[in-house]
Amino acid sequence: MESGKLRRSAVVVALAAGAAVVPAAIPAVATEAAAATCTGTANRFLGSAKATLPAYGNSLDCLLAYGNQGNAVYYLQFSLNKCSGADTGGVDGVYGEKTRNVIAWIQALNGLPADGIYGPKTRKVLDWYFSSGACKRWTAA
Repeated sequence: MESGKLRRSAVVVALAAGAAVVPAAIPAVATEAAAATCTGTANRFLGSAKATLPAYGNSLDCLLAYGNQGNAVYYLQFSLNKCSGADTGGVDGVYGEKTRNVIAWIQALNGLPADGIYGPKTRKVLDWYFSSGACKRWTAA
């Protein structure tokens, strides 16, 4: 089995067991590069397959954190559920504790600081759901 699949399986098993992966209070200092909060979404294409990613304007270099709400969070949760099988507490557009924990696990498994904050570095290690049914990483801007 590929190492990425092993890591993803570990995330799913740990989350299914109810593991808490980040402290109840996230430090105010974000480890992601300073960026605007994702306020919307932007479509990206691989051939004719489309993925909808969190964005600020047309830029994918934005942040989401505990307490954020809206379409940007909805599409993040949608891809997390479809591509990692992780339980984000539903696809409801609310960045709650479960969404934060899933992001922190994925960050830790990919050698990033596990702060539970979605940003440019985290985006590049996530698998995104494309309309073709495939889950792929989107590392370009």
